[in-house]
Amino acid sequence: MSERTRLVGGLTLSISTVAAGLAGCGADPGGTSPASNGWFAGTTPSIGGSAVAAATGAAPGVTTPVGAGGSIAPATGAGGATATVPAGAGGSPVSTPPSSGGTTGVVDPGTGGAATTPSGATGGAAGAPPSGPSTIGGPGDDWTVSSHLDANGLLIAPATGEGYQIQTTSFELDPGQEVFKCFHTAVPNDAELDVGHWESQMSAGSHHFILYTADQDTSPAGTLSSSGCVAGFGGSTWLYTAGSPHWHLPYPDGVAVPLVAHQKIQFDMHYINTGTDVINAHVTLNIEKVKSAQFQKAQAQISFNTQIAIPPNGMQTVGGDCTPPPGVNFFLMGTHTHRRGIDASITRKLASGQMGEELVHTTNWDSPQAVLWENAPYLTFAAGEKFHYSCSYQNDRASVTTVGDSAANNEMCMAITYFFPAKAGGTCN
Repeated sequence: MSERTRLVGGLTLSISTVAAGLAGCGADPGGTSPASNGWFAGTTPSIGGSAVAAATGAAPGVTTPVGAGGSIAPATGAGGATATVPAGAGGSPVSTPPSSGGTTGVVDPGTGGAATTPSGATGGAAGAPPSGPSTIGGPGDDWTVSSHLDANGLLIAPATGEGYQIQTTSFELDPGQEVFKCFHTAVPNDAELDVGHWESQMSAGSHHFILYTADQDTSPAGTLSSSGCVAGFGGSTWLYTAGSPHWHLPYPDGVAVPLVAHQKIQFDMHYINTGTDVINAHVTLNIEKVKSAQFQKAQAQISFNTQIAIPPNGMQTVGGDCTPPPGVNFFLMGTHTHRRGIDASITRKLASGQMGEELVHTTNWDSPQAVLWENAPYLTFAAGEKFHYSCSYQNDRASVTTVGDSAANNEMCMAITYFFPAKAGGTCN
C-alpha cells in the first residue's frame, strides 16, 4: 500500500474529486431529497432551483476529522511531548503542557510510553496504531496495494467464494477524443452479496468511472452504449467511483452494501485521450464480500452544484451546504472539479452558522487527496451542524464556462461523502 499521511491535530488536506478516488461526470448519482441547487445521493436525485442545461456527472473524494463535536483536543504523548489528536464526543480544544523532559510537538497518539488516545475514545495498549483519519490519493499516490496486481500489472481477481471480477467491453479511443460510454451488466451472484470492498483498474485515458445499480435497466448484459448511463440529472443508486488508474474503497469493519441476486449494474465511463496513440479502453472491477457476519449498511451523500457560470477569462466561487442524516458516521469525504478548478474544500458548519474546522482542501483537481476513517471514532456531526462545500475556478477561455459533463468545456463542483448506517434525511443545496 502506498504511504498515507496520518493526520493528527488540526486537519488541513488536499482533495478534489470520491474519493480523490473519485469523480464523476457523464452521469448523475442518486439521491432521495430535493435540493435548491444540488441533490442527495442515496437512491434517486432531484434538482430544484433555476433550470439549467442538462449536465451529468458525479465524483467521489474524502476528508474529515474525527469525533462527535468535531473539536480537536491535544493529549500528552510519550516522552513528555504534547500530542494533538482528534477529539471524541463533545471534545473542545484543550492546552496540555508537556511532561518534564520533553518538548512540545505533534505526535501520533499511543506512540510508545503510556497509551494516549483521542479524547472520549477508548484507551489502548502502548504503541497501538492511532485511530482517526488518514489522507489517501494525491499526485503520485493511487492508494493501492501493489500485491493486488499480478506480474503483468493486472488486477488479481478475488478468490473463489470471496467475490467477483467484472471487466467491461473494450473500445478504441482516438487521440484528442473525449467519450462517454455506458456498460450494462449484472453481478453473477445467485444470492444476496454483501459488499465490503471495491477495487478497480482503468486503462490509460480514463477520467473516471461511476458504478450504479440499475434495477430497471432493459439493455442486455454486455451492452456497451455510446453515451453516458444517465441523461441529465437523476439516476440510479451510486455504489462506487474511481478517478485514478488503480483505486479501491474498503468499508470499515462491519459495514457493507447488500446487492440482490444477479444485481443489474452500470459502468458510467468517461475517457479522454490526451496522447498521440490510439487507446484500447476498458475498466476492471473487483467486488469483494464483507468479512463480518453482521454489518450496517453504507450510503453515499453527494452534492452537485448547478450554479457554475465562470466569466470569460475570469474567476468564480460556488458552494452550498449539506445537512447530514442524524446520527450517522462518515468514513470518507472528498470533492470533485474539472481542470479549471483551482481550489476545493469541505468545512464543518456549526449550528451557530459559523464555520468550524476545514475537513477537506485541495488545489489539485486531477490528483486530489481524500480523507478516510478506517476505524472508530468516525466523523460525526452534532445536532444543527452541516458541512459546507466550496469550489473556486479560473477560466482560461474567452467564453463563459458552465456546469456540464465535459472535462474540456464544462465544470463541476461536488462533495462526495460516505457514511453508515444508511439513513434518510440528508440534503444538499
